[in-house]
Amino acid sequence: VIAGGGTVTLDTTNGGGTPAGAAISFGGTLDATTAVTENLTLVAGTGGNVIFTGLVGDTRRMGAITISSALGVTTNGVRAASLVQTTGQGTTTLNLGDFASGTTDEALNTNAATGVSITAKTIAINDAITTTSTGPVALSATVNSGGTITSLAAGDITSNNFVSIKAVGTITLAGDVTTNSTGAVATREILIWSTTGNIALDGDVTANGVANQGGTITLRTDAGTINVNDVSSTGSTGGTAQFSSTGAITQDGSTAITAEGLKVISGGNVTLTNTGNNVTTVAANLSSGSGFFKYTDS
Repeated sequence: VIAGGGTVTLDTTNGGGTPAGAAISFGGTLDATTAVTENLTLVAGTGGNVIFTGLVGDTRRMGAITISSALGVTTNGVRAASLVQTTGQGTTTLNLGDFASGTTDEALNTNAATGVSITAKTIAINDAITTTSTGPVALSATVNSGGTITSLAAGDITSNNFVSIKAVGTITLAGDVTTNSTGAVATREILIWSTTGNIALDGDVTANGVANQGGTITLRTDAGTINVNDVSSTGSTGGTAQFSSTGAITQDGSTAITAEGLKVISGGNVTLTNTGNNVTTVAANLSSGSGFFKYTDS
């Protein structure tokens, strides 16, 4: 399929007259006729799935892709100016694309300032997400009572702006989360927030800012625990990390925290005892009378 001219809109809800909508499926590849100039808007309703079976933007990158409504969304490699999903009643799954052009195979790549914004019930990241220009990455599993966000080890998130990952349920990230130090944005903030579940980070979390400014990393769960791997935010003008949890906060034994400042707020026990930790200033606030705080620095 080749998209041609302006914005193409596919709406299976009859302009909202049939809210449940129906499925929208692309069985083959989808390319722009002129790279980044043609946009695509999809409206599948509350009951229709959106499926991109083939590559999107392989030969010529698509413009802005907007999914206004859907049940579930499945992609198998997307290159576009931006990807925005405003709501999804089910699961959005981002799979690896084996692109014929270029040198990098990944799940999603955008190159405009809008970047990536996905709002659904559940989000599964099975391969890498990359934004260039000043595009951020915002992932929210908060629709339809909310759900989980997961990434495989290949599901690295690399943003040229901020990264926001928010879920009602558990957040489990095996892939790395990185904000780049290139571009015109002065700070590179990373927020990972679960309102009712645990946060488990098996990948590295690194916030790089421009002009040697460290970014800000915030890990927060309102009703769960936090386990971290490598967490790094450094720069001559500062880089900070904050861990906030109602339960325990722990650190994998082979990993390190590197930042100018670390603030820990916990309702449980805190064990951050890797000998490679390198933090200039540490502050802790334990709300549980029986909780303990253990920290080791290099």
